[in-house]
Amino acid sequence: MATASNNKEVAGVEEMMEWMNLTVAETYCSGKPCLTLIAIFAILTKSIRHPRQNKNPNPRHLLFHRPAPMSLPAREPVSDPGPQRPWVILGSIPLVSKADNFLPGTDVFVGFADPPRVSIASMPRRIAPDAHANIDNNNNYPYIVAVNDSTGRFLLHATQGLSHEPAVVERHDHIKLVHRGHAPAYFLCNAHTGAASRLPDPVGNPVLFPGNVGLIADPTTRADGGPHYVVAELQPMAGTAHATLLCYSTASGRWAEKEVLGYSPDHPPWGRDGVISFAGRLWWVDLSYGLLTCDPFARAPSLRHVPLPRGSVMAVAPRAGALDRQRCVRVSAGKLRYVQLHGILPETQMVTMWTLDHQDDGESTTTNAAWKREYQATLSEIWADGSYKATGMPKRAPVLAAVNPQNPRVVYFFLDAWIFAVDVPARRVLECDVCQMVDPPVELFSSRFVHAWELPPSLCPDNAASSTD
Repeated sequence: MATASNNKEVAGVEEMMEWMNLTVAETYCSGKPCLTLIAIFAILTKSIRHPRQNKNPNPRHLLFHRPAPMSLPAREPVSDPGPQRPWVILGSIPLVSKADNFLPGTDVFVGFADPPRVSIASMPRRIAPDAHANIDNNNNYPYIVAVNDSTGRFLLHATQGLSHEPAVVERHDHIKLVHRGHAPAYFLCNAHTGAASRLPDPVGNPVLFPGNVGLIADPTTRADGGPHYVVAELQPMAGTAHATLLCYSTASGRWAEKEVLGYSPDHPPWGRDGVISFAGRLWWVDLSYGLLTCDPFARAPSLRHVPLPRGSVMAVAPRAGALDRQRCVRVSAGKLRYVQLHGILPETQMVTMWTLDHQDDGESTTTNAAWKREYQATLSEIWADGSYKATGMPKRAPVLAAVNPQNPRVVYFFLDAWIFAVDVPARRVLECDVCQMVDPPVELFSSRFVHAWELPPSLCPDNAASSTD
C-alpha cells in the first residue's frame, strides 16, 4: 500500500504531467515542437505507471487509463468487428535514459497508451549507448524494426559504438537508421518481462539493412511450450536472379544462410520499406514497386513477386523516406492492405485502400494475387464533415500514420503535431490528439515511425499480472 508521502509524490508528478500535457500541446500548436519536453513527459509518465518503489522486477503494469483523447460523436456506428484485443500505436524510436530510471534487471519498458496516442518504449543507455550521439551532424537513433502480435515481442536495432568497418550511411530523409562504422546489434525484446536478448553477430556475412529485416514466430516450440522466432534479412545479389536469406533462429541459436531464387535482376535495389509477417510468410515491402514474399522456414525458399495495384507502380522511386508519407502496406482484419494518398492538388487528393487476395500456387515467380479496391474518399469530403471541423485542424493534406489492425475502415493520419483517426468510407473523424513521440521531428512524421501493434491476451490488463512468459 502506498504511504502518504508516496501519494503526495505521485500527486506532484500528476500535476507536473498535467502541466507538461498543456505545455507540449501549446508548443506543438505554435509550430515549434520541443522534443526535450516530450522526453521529460515520457519519463514522468513512466514514473507514474511504474513507480520505482514497486519491487516487482517485471514491468507488466500496462495502464490504459491516461486521460482520454478527444473523441468525436459518431452519427452512425462504425462496423462492429466483434470482441477485439487491445492494440496500440507503438513509436519506432524509443526513449533512452539513465539506468537508475529503471528497476533492476529491466532492459526495456513500454508505456502503453490508448490510440490515437503513441505508446513509447524506453530503455537504459546500456542497450543503446549511441542514442542521439552527434555523428556527422546527424542523430543516431535506436529503432524498433518489427513487432510480433502473437507474443508481445519486438525486434530492436541499436548500434554499439564504433567498429572497424568503413562508415557508410543509409539515410531516410534526415534520419540515420543505419550506421556503418558503428557496430550494429539486434535485440529481441520481451514486453512481458522487460528483458532484451541480444542476438549474436553473424559470422562472415553481416546484417546490412534494418529495413529488410523481419521477425516471424517459428512453428517450432520450446520444451516449456514457449515460442521460438526467426529473424531474417533478404540480401539480393546485384545483377543476378539470386538472393540470400540470412536467418537467425532462437531454436538453434545460430545464423544460417539460404539461397533464395526468384529475385529479378531487372529491379533496382529493393526499397527497404519494412517487412511484414503474414500467413506464415515474410513480405518485403517496396512502396514504389510491390512486395516480395517467401516462406523462411522452407529448405529452399522461393520468392514470389506481388506488384502494387495498377497505376501505383513507379518506374523511378523518389528519394528515400518520401513514399512512406503517402503509402503503406499493413495487416488489418487478417488481410494485407495497401493504402495510398494520391492526387496533385490537396483538395482533390484521395485516400484509397486495396486488399490483397493472396493465392500462392507455389510454382510461378509471380504470386497469383489480385488487389481489390475496398474504398476511396477525397480529402475535401473528409474536410467537409462536421467531425473534421470540430477538431480545429487546418484543411491541409495529412501524412499516413497507421491502419487499425482490426478494422480496415479506420486509417490514422499525422497533420503537423496531430494524430487523428478517420473512418474513411464514412468520411468521419473518430478521434484526434496531439502526437507525442521521442523522435523524429514533426516534419518527418510518417508511417515508418509507428507500428500498429495488436497485443496478445497475455499483455492485456486483466492478464498481465499473471503472465510468466
